[in-house]
Amino acid sequence: MTSRRFLATSGLLLAATFVTALPAMAQQGPPPAGAPTRGPGGDARRGPPTVDARVQRLTTELGLSPEQATKVRAALTAERRQADSILAARANRQDAERAAMMAVRTSTEKSVSAVLTAEQRTKHDAMRARGGRDGRGPGMRGGARHRDGDDRRDRRGRR
Repeated sequence: MTSRRFLATSGLLLAATFVTALPAMAQQGPPPAGAPTRGPGGDARRGPPTVDARVQRLTTELGLSPEQATKVRAALTAERRQADSILAARANRQDAERAAMMAVRTSTEKSVSAVLTAEQRTKHDAMRARGGRDGRGPGMRGGARHRDGDDRRDRRGRR
């Protein structure tokens, strides 16, 4: 009986500790003065550390001489430029891929339209103007009906 009471008391103490500690952990204030800054806004919680912050940290922790700090700054600046170039190339590549996919879609729409009768083409154009399937947009998220007409819902309760 005492072991059950001990376990129950321990469990309650542990739960009380979590309940009181979580709000305190959630209320983080600004970073302490002298803490390394990150990103262009200087917010210590966002983005990669700035070149200056990295040089300052390395100088403090490794005891870099002014000459070493200058060389390290040059290396880190070159790294930042290369990383920015890579990220810009990725954005350009995504834009090119998006344009290529749109060209494929346009070509497909022309091919499909060529197969349809005038009446079907009119209906098809109206479907496209509504935004796709059953007028509810891509993926039928707005309340698509099952083949037999009844409303079906997914695991999240959506139609």
